[in-house]
Amino acid sequence: MGGEGSESLRQVHINMAKGIYCGESSGMMQMMMNMGGSGGGMMNNYPGYYDSYKNSFNVTIVLVNTLLLVLIVAVIVWLVKSLMANQKGK
Repeated sequence: MGGEGSESLRQVHINMAKGIYCGESSGMMQMMMNMGGSGGGMMNNYPGYYDSYKNSFNVTIVLVNTLLLVLIVAVIVWLVKSLMANQKGK
């Protein structure tokens, strides 16, 4: 890299911005992004881990919502049956 204000330093900053904001990466940027041991990379910018966490979180929310809906429907059915049984008994 050159000194302050050099063309090579300017290009490094452009490549960093492309890697961070656009997901593009050159060979050197790719190496820097993968240096974080488990792939955490620079500023923990590793899409594989985050995407799998996000997907499992979404699946959990869908399952919980589905179970809650089934529980609510079961309670409503039980109440309706109880009310109908009370009406027949009178």
